[in-house]
Amino acid sequence: MNIVEILSQQLGGEVTKTLGGMAGASENDITKILGAAVPGLLSGLGSLASSKEGAGKIADAVGGIDPGLLGNLAGMLGSTTASKGGSMLGNLFSASMVDGLSGAISKFTGINAGIVKTVLGYLTPMILGTVGKNLGGGKIDASSISRMFSEQKSNIASSLPSGFSLNSIQGFSSLANQGSPSRQPAPQPAAPSGGGFGKLLFPLIIAAALAGLYFFWTNAQKIEKETKEAAEKAASVVKDSAAKTMESAESAASAVKDSAAKTLESAEKMASDAGKSVSDALGDLSKVNLDTIKGDFTSMFDGLSGKLGEIVDAAGAEKILPELQEYATKLDGLSKSVTALPAEGKTAIVDLLKPQLEKLNPILEKFTGISGLGEAVLQVIEQIKDKLKALIS
Repeated sequence: MNIVEILSQQLGGEVTKTLGGMAGASENDITKILGAAVPGLLSGLGSLASSKEGAGKIADAVGGIDPGLLGNLAGMLGSTTASKGGSMLGNLFSASMVDGLSGAISKFTGINAGIVKTVLGYLTPMILGTVGKNLGGGKIDASSISRMFSEQKSNIASSLPSGFSLNSIQGFSSLANQGSPSRQPAPQPAAPSGGGFGKLLFPLIIAAALAGLYFFWTNAQKIEKETKEAAEKAASVVKDSAAKTMESAESAASAVKDSAAKTLESAEKMASDAGKSVSDALGDLSKVNLDTIKGDFTSMFDGLSGKLGEIVDAAGAEKILPELQEYATKLDGLSKSVTALPAEGKTAIVDLLKPQLEKLNPILEKFTGISGLGEAVLQVIEQIKDKLKALIS
């Protein structure tokens, strides 16, 4: 059994097309993402399964999936299980690991990291369901999960695309170098053996080599003598020239020393004045940067609250899906800006976000309670909530 091949055979055609519609991406982009995401996720799960605790987490996740959907990828996309994929992914891996994998796939494929992360959320229960289906009907527990991933190590490692590396992601690198065939040193040709003419040729070669060595030795002595005489003449000329140059240099150095003393005094005064100006300017710049980030967050909250508050049915929610995805992507950019702030700036942002989030939460709860909401809309809302909670924590 090869778990990667089993998944690859099912992740095509209508499944890929449906997944693209749910994630808001083209079928071609989904194909690119899956080529790296399937072995990437399996590699992370394999690393997790190497410990008893990690294997137990995977077993619990598989056990939480409807048995009728195990191995049924198309059916799973049309079920509520797909909408829980983001939560499954977050329960199995830390936020930094999920962001690291999303970023690595985004860099490899050139596709937006937000879309990649959405696809990973839908893909997680599909992979877990396939793992559960192919345990041979046996008990799904830590032991069976650990054994399966141990058997699949080489299959997973060999399926990683060329140029796609997981080594920089904590927890995803343990399978990266597994399964690659080792290179044996090339056999060395045997030394030729023989007699007859070879025995006669060997003394001639030795004689020719000795004659050549004598020729080079005698010429080397002659060259050494001529080189030594030329070097002594050149040294005498250089000595006379250096003496004259030294006198000129001493005179010039005295003049430069006087000029440098005056320049240094002037520079010290300028530096003192400039230091205060630069310090003031940096303080103003830091304040402007913090005020800009605050303004961006306030604007985003106002826009998001307004959009969600206007929606009363599932059809309206589907229309604003692209805008919701844009808000989720914008949150990623704002999170990076907050990371660059000093400690005081981060505290100020958290103080700003807490009351804003308290106002937004009831709107989000009311919005998600609308009957018939699509899985893609619910997935984006979950992403926005998770990103805001992460910023506050």
